[in-house]
Amino acid sequence: MPDFFCELEEKGILMDDLFYLRFRNCNGILNKSMCSGTIKIKIRNFGPVKGGLTENDGFMDILPVTVFCGEQATGKSTVAKIYSIMSWIEKTLVKNDIKDSFSEKQDIVTVNYNFFLDCCHWQKIHEYFSPDTLIQYEGTAYRIKYENKEFFYERAETYSNY
Repeated sequence: MPDFFCELEEKGILMDDLFYLRFRNCNGILNKSMCSGTIKIKIRNFGPVKGGLTENDGFMDILPVTVFCGEQATGKSTVAKIYSIMSWIEKTLVKNDIKDSFSEKQDIVTVNYNFFLDCCHWQKIHEYFSPDTLIQYEGTAYRIKYENKEFFYERAETYSNY
């Protein structure tokens, strides 16, 4: 028998048929460095995810152990793919690997809509956009937002790259 346990922290409803479970204190599964920060994501009107979360200003906290549950075609994979794209972009920004692809404008950088669309194309969700799609990601190092065919990011106030 494995020697670990997780404590259910919260259950949230994204839509009628899609919900998530967040777990804390997953002893025996995660080390402390994996639990250092909470990442938040907000998705509205993107593919099967329509209205998004109604509580917490629409933001869902993503912890190291977060489980998406729901019927087929309710948005589980869509949420996971958006999280994957945004976390990849954040890591790439931290490493300065895509710095040359962006045009800097004060502290906020405006990124060509096509770059983000390409990232979604890799995940096969590029046709999910609607005119009122909103996607926000608040990571440990960057805040990233897509709205009105524009993609912005800025450093999080608490981020320090040593």
